Formats: sequence, C-alpha cells, structure tokens
Amino acid sequence: MYLLPMPHKMKIDEGFFIIKYDTELIIFEGSSCKEFNYAKLIKTDIQKIISFDLPIIKSNKAEKNSIFLQINKDLKEQCYKINVNENHVHIIGGDTERLLYGVQTFRQIINQYGPVIPCF
Repeated sequence: MYLLPMPHKMKIDEGFFIIKYDTELIIFEGSSCKEFNYAKLIKTDIQKIISFDLPIIKSNKAEKNSIFLQINKDLKEQCYKINVNENHVHIIGGDTERLLYGVQTFRQIINQYGPVIPCF
C-alpha cells in the first residue's frame, strides 16, 4: 500500500472489506455540509472505478457493509484514524480538516485496490 503522506502507524490485518452495490456511505447525524461533501468525494471515486452509485445516509452508528465518516474531538490534535474490517470502514477525524485527511487517504486506497480493501 503506497500512501502520501505515509501514516504514522499502520498494520495490515487478514481479510478484506468488499464494496458492493448495497454498501452505504454514512455520515453522523448532525453533520455539516463539509462532511456530506467528503462523502461525495468517496462516492465519486467509487462510481468512477466500479460504477456503483452508493447512497449517502445519516446515522449515529456504523452499519454492516458501510463506510462511516465521523468527527471525534477526543482524538489528539491533527489526528485521524481509518479502521477497515470485513464489515465496515470507519474514517474518524479529530475535526473536519482531519476528517478530510482521512477521506483523502481512503481515496488513495480505493484507487489502488478498487472494491476489495485490505483490513487494517
């Protein structure tokens, strides 16, 4: 996996998250237009690569087979996390700017791996 900038810490696990036709992009209820636009960036990349038009919905939890964007102010300053398991992708930023960094990193991963994302 080639990412710029390189993450501070990353461990590849076994398994894959597979983007399917019924995968949902989820933003936290009460999200701003920025978070919606970040989800649209991911949606556009997925649409270009595998021609799936994923819905963007609002929810307070990550559902199975979803890509979930969330701001968590408990993260250290200038921090973001991406957790990928076989059930969902969780992109978390300490603020909207860090969430965007996580989204941009995930977009690089989509462009390298297509719909089959390694767990990490």
